[in-house]
Amino acid sequence: MFSEIFLFELKYRMRRPATYIYFALLFAIGFLFMNIAGGAFNNVTASAGSKVFVNSPSALAGIIAGISYFGVLIISAIMGNAIYRDF
Repeated sequence: MFSEIFLFELKYRMRRPATYIYFALLFAIGFLFMNIAGGAFNNVTASAGSKVFVNSPSALAGIIAGISYFGVLIISAIMGNAIYRDF
């Protein structure tokens, strides 16, 4: 039963252009973050005036939190349609 529902949703999503748009958007965000981290902005000046490296734990936590906000919006857009169709 679960496999039938899963395969139906997978086939349904692969036919929709929104899936590819969401994929491209998340890929572009990840690509841009990695280019910024590896490019000219290797260290960022914090508000206190000290250097904070881009790969420091606090900077990585901020980047992951920012990407997670976009992910939550995209997941709710994808799954909201499936839940709406069930009801």
